[in-house]
Amino acid sequence: MLTLNQTKEIFENHYKKRIIFYNDSDIAKWQEYKRIHSYEVLEVGLEIIKNTPELLNLSPEKLETGKCALLFHDIGRFYEYDNNHTLRRDIKHGALGTQVLENLEKITDLNILLPVKYHDLIDFSELYQNTEYLKLGKKEQQENLLLLKLVKDADMLSNYRTQTKTGFFTIKQPNILKINPILIQNIKDEQVASYTHIQSVLDLGLCITCWQFNLNFNYTKSRMLEEKINYQSLKTLRNIVTTAKKELLEKGIDKKQIEKDEQKVSEQITQIENILKEQSAL
Repeated sequence: MLTLNQTKEIFENHYKKRIIFYNDSDIAKWQEYKRIHSYEVLEVGLEIIKNTPELLNLSPEKLETGKCALLFHDIGRFYEYDNNHTLRRDIKHGALGTQVLENLEKITDLNILLPVKYHDLIDFSELYQNTEYLKLGKKEQQENLLLLKLVKDADMLSNYRTQTKTGFFTIKQPNILKINPILIQNIKDEQVASYTHIQSVLDLGLCITCWQFNLNFNYTKSRMLEEKINYQSLKTLRNIVTTAKKELLEKGIDKKQIEKDEQKVSEQITQIENILKEQSAL
């Protein structure tokens, strides 16, 4: 059985190999961010385990593999750019990470591979169709699903905590005064939003806000409230409006149009705040 200490050694070896290849490029900086994030996800996962009875009921061996999956969850990020520094769009980073672990490290434990493979998907539909998963007994399937939920929740909560500190700028989007109404409807319907609907930094912030509708454990949901993550997200959205207005004015864009757009998005943010209050999410 793979231990967490062994996992840390494997993880660091892959990171060092890729960071040397990409040298001092922006890709290297992105991968350093992902390295730090992976250890944060491990720590958040340990926190969730301690506060979630159904996870504590798992055997020590199962929990150890779950901890390995937490650290490995984004190992595919080290390989998502090819040798020409071009982002690969033919495969999701979770599936790519599983390929790395299977092909380069010869890891066969499904309690590591499947949570890594499916942690970045919206739902569990692909897991339920996975041939290897279907071969497991009912108890093993339930435990594997629990570990996937652990990785997903730890990943989301870690990202939320980072976003409340830094804003919504880990993915580059145009800083314009525009909000896609579809994303507001997603929040109203308590649905996870699609990244295809993102047209601005404000949209990215709303898409991230919608992650909470995909949380699995009561403890994770309670942290959202107690840490006032939605309050901070709304504050960040309003700060983005202020910054965008200033940048657009500096570009010489029509002041009246900017003020009109500012008023509209400000009203939309207030609408979102009211929706979250109705959902007891604030």
